[in-house]
Amino acid sequence: MEEDEDDEEDDLVGEEPPLTVSEALSDPFYAVTQPTDAWACIVCPGKLLKTMVFRDTHSSSEAHRRRAQRFASASQNADPDSPACLIAVSTALAPLETTANADSKRAQKRNARRADLASRRQRHKEKATKSKSKPRTESASDPKSTSTTDSPPKFKSKLAPSPESNPKDKSTSEPKPQRITTVQTAHSQSTTANADDDSSPSSKPANPDEPPLTPKAKSNKKSKSKAKLA
Repeated sequence: MEEDEDDEEDDLVGEEPPLTVSEALSDPFYAVTQPTDAWACIVCPGKLLKTMVFRDTHSSSEAHRRRAQRFASASQNADPDSPACLIAVSTALAPLETTANADSKRAQKRNARRADLASRRQRHKEKATKSKSKPRTESASDPKSTSTTDSPPKFKSKLAPSPESNPKDKSTSEPKPQRITTVQTAHSQSTTANADDDSSPSSKPANPDEPPLTPKAKSNKKSKSKAKLA
């Protein structure tokens, strides 16, 4: 590490910016022609500002102001005509250690925060797996629940029952006895009256060979029989 820092310091010193301490305090920017025409900042080594806009924005940045204050405090006891690159290198390399330490603290906090988040996620995953495994264990221990879950649902059949199995259908299938209603008309009454006359013993012929009597002959016969009785 010390050899690397020495090499870096030699490279920065080898550039030799054409500024003294007094000039750097008044204006820390100087022109650079290689590799391109731009401006460099003696307080912030390694910065190349290609335009005036970049130069103005860099001069107003917090990092440049902080390094310029550090350079001014380091050059209080220095010779105003001495090269400013020596002080600039010392002030540029010194804060590297402090920033590294600060970054390490941030890294520690960041790592602790990440570890906390990872532990929380792990706890959430464990709770989720436990909640999922509970209903499965209960269903495995209870045979009723397994039978209900494994067996397919039963549906009521909508088919019509057979006539032999249903006793109600027997009563409906057998024909009921119908009531016979007789409607007596005038013709039927006359026919029944003639039948009664024929069935009487007086109307029957004594000789079966004789032809049947007509109603007129019957009435004449009745009148003759009444006259005999009188």
